[in-house]
Amino acid sequence: MFSTKGRKPATGEQIYCFQCGKESLIIASVKGWLASCKDCIYRKEAGASESNANRAATLHMRRYPSHTVQLLFDNEVRRTRMVEAVELPMYADDDHDGLGLREASRAAQAILRSNNVMQT
Repeated sequence: MFSTKGRKPATGEQIYCFQCGKESLIIASVKGWLASCKDCIYRKEAGASESNANRAATLHMRRYPSHTVQLLFDNEVRRTRMVEAVELPMYADDDHDGLGLREASRAAQAILRSNNVMQT
């Protein structure tokens, strides 16, 4: 586990090892894919598999749609992914909604009311 978010330590760098509790010198680093969220502490190492890094990013963005996930390979950002949601149009306060749905709804309610009034 690394102390810095979003990057692996470089060769020759000193880091604290959480397993043995001592300072350690990095003698080699393995190239691999990493999915790292810019908005929280989420990070998932995927080894040599780019598809697994994409899958990790997708799963995180499904759970947290507002987050942005970077895909890194050997400490270089290769891709930045974010949810591009389609905003649904809101109805305005006026009677014209552009689709005629409100007018159709009012007409249907008026017909139903008139039928109920005539049946009683």
